[in-house]
Amino acid sequence: MRLVIKNKPDFDLIDKTVRRLRFFKNFAQNIRMKLYQVGKYDIIPAGRIIAHQEEFESHIYVLISGIASLTVKYLDTNESYSGMLIYPGDAIGDANIKDKIVISKGRGETKVYISSTKECDILVFDRKTFTDVLFKDMMDSLYEKILCMRNSEFFQNLSPYAMVILCSNIELQEYCYGDVILRQETEPEECFIIVQGECKLVLETVIYKAIE
Repeated sequence: MRLVIKNKPDFDLIDKTVRRLRFFKNFAQNIRMKLYQVGKYDIIPAGRIIAHQEEFESHIYVLISGIASLTVKYLDTNESYSGMLIYPGDAIGDANIKDKIVISKGRGETKVYISSTKECDILVFDRKTFTDVLFKDMMDSLYEKILCMRNSEFFQNLSPYAMVILCSNIELQEYCYGDVILRQETEPEECFIIVQGECKLVLETVIYKAIE
């Protein structure tokens, strides 16, 4: 499945394809859509170099489909070996990838790169731009939480420092009329605070009637 239509990225199609991949599944949809807009979609034929070691720190390459290999090549002997395989959902450019590179000492100069073993679909991000998108979204989300919590009488007397700490550890959720927030038989994993709106306690009674 190709993710481009008339040479322009189809962000909705991209999201349907990649949202369950390891790299993206922990991001909210609004963040994913912002990341797609600053990323570059590319198709790499089999047997091509995707990135050299010196590019790992400046860019992030997310494999969408296909298989890639981290390869170490010894220039003096022209020998090379595959250090690891990279599958859809893996991020090339992870800071920890250097720890996975095993280079034998005393064998001269080496060249480390990522290459495609099959045709690969990838998304490429400039690392700084990627970080800026996440940081801005975090700040916008924190500001929204602080404004929301300030409207609650319970939190009005909190100091700004305490409010920032509190809002950094909460998640805002919206419920529609009639939604069930919590059931008696369910042990809650979170503490719920009603900031806006009203809730009511509902008692359900199950009546059994014999049928002759």
